[in-house]
Amino acid sequence: YPNNCTIAGNPSRLVRRDSAWDRNNAAENLYDTGLTYAKSTSDANPPVAGKNVLVIGGTKFMGIKLVEELIKLGNDVTIANRGRKKDHFGSRVNRIIMDVSDAESVNKALSDKYFDVVFDNLAFSSNHVKNILSSLKCNRYIQLSSIAAYNFRSPHMKESGFDPKNSVLKWCDKEVGFYGEGYGEGKQQAEIALYREFPEVSAVTVRIPYVAKTDRLYYYCDCIINEKPMKIPDASRGFTFIQDTEVGKFLPWIAAQNYIGPINLASEGMITLQMLIEYIERKTGKKAIIDSIDGMGSPFNERTFSLNMNKSKDLGYVTSNIHDWFWKLIDEYIECALKSK
Repeated sequence: YPNNCTIAGNPSRLVRRDSAWDRNNAAENLYDTGLTYAKSTSDANPPVAGKNVLVIGGTKFMGIKLVEELIKLGNDVTIANRGRKKDHFGSRVNRIIMDVSDAESVNKALSDKYFDVVFDNLAFSSNHVKNILSSLKCNRYIQLSSIAAYNFRSPHMKESGFDPKNSVLKWCDKEVGFYGEGYGEGKQQAEIALYREFPEVSAVTVRIPYVAKTDRLYYYCDCIINEKPMKIPDASRGFTFIQDTEVGKFLPWIAAQNYIGPINLASEGMITLQMLIEYIERKTGKKAIIDSIDGMGSPFNERTFSLNMNKSKDLGYVTSNIHDWFWKLIDEYIECALKSK
């Protein structure tokens, strides 16, 4: 039977979904239990547990959340990176030192190794992917991709908006796809290399939007509180986000599902710049100064976009709603900006 359901009878049968026990008695509503691990009944497979897994990256941002989640699930975790940033996992993980952009370094570190699941949190270019998948064997490969893989931004973008299996492969290095104008091309080529050159690998590419926490959101709190003019051509533009903690939970979950191919991950809902500005104004009593000519450039000035989550939902995943957590984060940024002032 699936999780969190009530079973009765002989022979047994499922009589109620979304059920749980609270301290006193049976809870009528699963979420009345106050349990942080409460989840709706789902026929989906549980997240990977008790597996031999490799995390490429793992010492920054989402990678930390992923490693923590994998450890919590009882996996034998190895993290692979250049070893320049010290992690806090101690003896709970194994470590491999390598540079994904250096084929010889990767081959020396991973040659003849096997992992049940590989989580690639880097994948900045096609050569990165080739270096990894040419060196090791794995049962499942989960690549962290990005909305940057989509050429055109729009509301409710579906995975079909970019088809890596029918795109032209270009072998490129980190310099092409690293945090600059070439970042999107690098992410595209990483996906293309995966599906075109390694079709035998059971793989998923998880496309995510902007990840909170991000200093780009702090910009609006700082500018409004400190009365700095902002260059915002169109405040009606809206965007979707995702929490780093949710990325950390989703990746082990999708690794356990019978799914291959690109898939979106984002919180449900959208935040417009106007909503964000008005919220900060209400909280601080300050008025935003908009100067579309000489103001400081706004971090979010692209086209309105959001990600279609139907594929994830069809698999049984319940995404967060952006309004359940986003404004609490903005409160933290407001507090930080007030303290710095």
